[in-house]
Amino acid sequence: MREIFSVNIGGVLNTVLPYIEKARRQALVDNSRGQLAIIASLAGLHPLPSAPAYSASKACVDSYANALRGSLKHEKIHVTSILPGYIRTPLTASNNFKMPMLMEVDKAAEKIRRGIYKRKGRVYFPKILYFGLRFLDMLPFCVTDPLFRKLPKK
Repeated sequence: MREIFSVNIGGVLNTVLPYIEKARRQALVDNSRGQLAIIASLAGLHPLPSAPAYSASKACVDSYANALRGSLKHEKIHVTSILPGYIRTPLTASNNFKMPMLMEVDKAAEKIRRGIYKRKGRVYFPKILYFGLRFLDMLPFCVTDPLFRKLPKK
């Protein structure tokens, strides 16, 4: 659990904080605007009993990105939080469970690129999973816990 938090949260901080300082200094020189994209996950939209550390760390990253967006707006640094579902990579190839709506890397990269280019506050895909998880998050835990307990452990 500590390793997951260290990578998913610490890794974000280790890249985001130096970037913010650099963007601030650059803006003083040439009045430029910054663009920051932070990778969270759809898994952070609802606590997953099958992957508590992963879902909690990704919820933290998404929340941090969304708070930063408001905090850095006056400094002309735009922040995009990216919440992908499953993407076919060497890492997901090791998963031994069904991954709904598994997306190819090229298609996922294009969705991310388009969202960043349009300066969206949040890029998420596949949309049906995003809206499904948002809906489930509005329900009481007595309804969602039994559903999510059936998911395989990560």
